[in-house]
Amino acid sequence: MKCTFYRPEDINLRELFAIIDKLREDLDELETGNVTEDEAARYLACLLPQAEALEKNPAMRFFGFDKPESMDSDARVDFFYWPTYVAAALCMKACLLYPGILEKVALPDGQDAESILRSVLLACTGRSFRGHGVEDMSGLVEVAEFFVIHDAGDFIERGGVPCPEFAECFDRALDYLLVDAVHGFLAGDPGDDYADRAGAVLEKVKLLVPEEAPAEDLRLYLAYGSNLNVGQMRRRCPDARIAGTAELSGWRLMFKGSKTGNYLTIERGEGFTVPVAAWAVSEADERSLDRYEGCPSFYYKKELPVTLREAGSGETRPTKAFVYIMHEERRLGRPTKSYVDRCREGYAAFGFDPALLEEAFAYSSGT
Repeated sequence: MKCTFYRPEDINLRELFAIIDKLREDLDELETGNVTEDEAARYLACLLPQAEALEKNPAMRFFGFDKPESMDSDARVDFFYWPTYVAAALCMKACLLYPGILEKVALPDGQDAESILRSVLLACTGRSFRGHGVEDMSGLVEVAEFFVIHDAGDFIERGGVPCPEFAECFDRALDYLLVDAVHGFLAGDPGDDYADRAGAVLEKVKLLVPEEAPAEDLRLYLAYGSNLNVGQMRRRCPDARIAGTAELSGWRLMFKGSKTGNYLTIERGEGFTVPVAAWAVSEADERSLDRYEGCPSFYYKKELPVTLREAGSGETRPTKAFVYIMHEERRLGRPTKSYVDRCREGYAAFGFDPALLEEAFAYSSGT
């Protein structure tokens, strides 16, 4: 495995594509497992110093060709961002294969490999993974698919080089696709490239219930609060998959609790509706949720009939699911900002109306 990345003096599209293709080939070779740690370290020692700081934002370093302001939008995506995406994926994969490899990367002039990679990851967020023009969302799918395939999620989860902006951008891209899925926007015509690829990405990161999943092994759980936060649910319930969304008519959202904190719950309320996400959970997930919710002392479980709107297809069907409800004798109270922010993130991810949260906050706080 040899790094041959360079920037040609004269712009030649065929040559530029060839340079990017070579980066992709290097990434594929690294993923075969046939590259030793020393070889990978030498490769990164050659590659990383070639990341150039952006004049307008030196905290970002790119592997692009020419100056971005001199490029058309489509050329900027193809020849400024994509070589940066591929180089970033290559570095992340090396870190996953060989933890601590960056400490072995010898760079000139006292440069630090970890700092450079952090700047490259930050650069990847410059367009929020989006494409150009009419290819805005299809571009997002392509970049999200690329990073998912090459295990960027694992790199983030394992605490690789910390770049919260990249982690947030990665999660936000998945959230965009998730919103499309839960609202049935991925139920396109057979062979629809956007729908097929977006659905495949969500299945790969284990966010959608696979069609072949045995129903008897899963129970449906209805989330209306902080467990709408996809990242939180991934960590708490690793087997959980999104089955769809539903609405609980005749129920009202409010914050209740104790001196130690106030959290969302639901109670019967004529004329009110609470939007919920339906997660398909395993027995292990349910036990984890029981512990988190303090069931049965703080919250209790209740099974409710719901009309599920299936993620992906958008089709509806009647079913039953369980929900956690705080014991009604608990008093109304004001929640912490951090808790409300987590709930807001979940509402945004599922496309729910945030006004319902604000209404619950005002009602519970007496404002």
